[in-house]
Amino acid sequence: MDALDFNGRVAVVTGAGSGIGKAMAFEAAKRGMTVALADIAEDAVTETLRQIEADGGKGLARKLDIRDADAFDAFANEVIKEFGMPAAVFANAGILNYGSTLRPDLEIWRRSLDINILGVIHTVHAFLGKMLDSGESGQFVITGSMGSFVAAPELASYTAAKHGVWAICEALRMELGSQEKVGVSMLAPPRVDTPLLKESVARTTAAAGEEAGKQIRGGAMTPEAIAEAAFKGAETREFYITPQIDDVAPMIRDRISRLLDR
Repeated sequence: MDALDFNGRVAVVTGAGSGIGKAMAFEAAKRGMTVALADIAEDAVTETLRQIEADGGKGLARKLDIRDADAFDAFANEVIKEFGMPAAVFANAGILNYGSTLRPDLEIWRRSLDINILGVIHTVHAFLGKMLDSGESGQFVITGSMGSFVAAPELASYTAAKHGVWAICEALRMELGSQEKVGVSMLAPPRVDTPLLKESVARTTAAAGEEAGKQIRGGAMTPEAIAEAAFKGAETREFYITPQIDDVAPMIRDRISRLLDR
């Protein structure tokens, strides 16, 4: 596929009220894109757009629960009618909750799967078919995690969902086939300096001491660095966008070897 030039085109970002999604919105505007932003936190996503408009950008921001497929379809139709077909869709919204796998909290599991899996599917349903039918070039980027490749105690509701995201991305790659217009990317961020990381540091420190907490915190990337990597990968049509994957490569190799070396 040819590389993309996003200048003057449209970007859709979910989870744009904070963290990586907010940084993606700013990165899109920096690249000359019109932004269509969604988040369940209305005040936060409105503030993201306000800051972009204050710097000369343009777009729209909507409160959106990505579990609501009908509302998502309506959002997509509004975006396309107002601005035209997106060149980049970032299916980024997600949640992380801790909890025992041995004694699972079923509400945590339902919410994780509804948002982290069905939220992605609702984004695909709302936008990807329309992008293909338009004949215009574009890239569909789904935020997974390093947790898409490895497991962790008390994070199974999150890592199970993110493993599912990996499978969705691979299936989309196969089904998109040999056409040259629309591609898919899987973004797998490492540790990122967001409120989620702060919670991880606090839990690790409480369980294993200050030094262990420092190790979790050390080397974390900023949301801005992740957003920049995501756009560079989308522009060059990379399937895997995996900054700092070397940090977890030994764990991935160990999993694969335990599966195959029997």
